[in-house]
Amino acid sequence: MKRVLILTLMLGIIILDFACRKIPEETRTGCKDPSASNYDSKAVIDCNNCCIYPKKKGALLFWTNNASMIYSCGGVTIKLSNGLQSTITGYYFVAPTSCVNQFGGYFYLEEGSYTFQVISGGCNIPGGTVTVMGDRCNLARIQ
Repeated sequence: MKRVLILTLMLGIIILDFACRKIPEETRTGCKDPSASNYDSKAVIDCNNCCIYPKKKGALLFWTNNASMIYSCGGVTIKLSNGLQSTITGYYFVAPTSCVNQFGGYFYLEEGSYTFQVISGGCNIPGGTVTVMGDRCNLARIQ
């Protein structure tokens, strides 16, 4: 009887030991690309096209070489379709070669197309559409 009781206890301990062990996550599926915003470091199987990548951003500089636009129009403000705006306070003698912000009109945006308005106190300056490409300086001249 003692033997049966000891064997039963031993069998119970062995069963509990196996039941409490964690099963490895060998079948976890997810994005395995560390540059993706939904990267899963515990994924074993790649999800095949489920990775989500953040949009690249680019600099956008509106500029003018028209001094009278700045000084005679009562200020010039660029307003984008996403609600952001910036006031241009000066003009360039020649086209800028970089997006270093000297006179306003500067934005740092996700890639895409944006419509813009040119708001001034006394001049009718047309707006339009501008496309921003990521990882670069995008220039838009207003006249």
